[in-house]
Amino acid sequence: DLAQTLVVESMAIDSILAQLPRVKLVKMDIEGAEYLALQGMHRLLARDKPLILMELTDSYLRQLGSSARDVLGFLESQGYHICRVSAIGMVPVGDPPPEQCNILCTPINGIPAGWLNGRVAHQLQCLER
Repeated sequence: DLAQTLVVESMAIDSILAQLPRVKLVKMDIEGAEYLALQGMHRLLARDKPLILMELTDSYLRQLGSSARDVLGFLESQGYHICRVSAIGMVPVGDPPPEQCNILCTPINGIPAGWLNGRVAHQLQCLER
C-alpha cells in the first residue's frame, strides 16, 4: 500500500487579506478541501468578488466533511452565479452534479469593468443574463 498521510500547515487567506492586492481570479483544485478554502476566504470574496474556477467533486468533499451542496450554497450566499464548464459551453448549475466537474462562478452584480477584454468578457457577461 503506497497511501500515506502528509500533514501540511495551512492558513486562511483572510488572515493576510490586508497584504493582498485586489484578486481577480481564484482557481482551485484541492481534492475536496474547496469548501474549507472558501470558508477561509469569505472576506476576500466580499471585498474583491473574484471569478472562481474550481473542480467540484462531491465524493472528495464528503471525505473532508462537506459536500457539493455545501459549496454551491456557500457560493450562492456570497453572491455568485454558478455554471458548469462543459463541452457544449457554460451550463447553469441547479442541483449539485453527481459527477466530478469544473465550475465557473461569476459575481451576480457583474464582472467589474476593465477586468477582462474582448471575447472572454463577452462570453462571461452572457452568463449573467
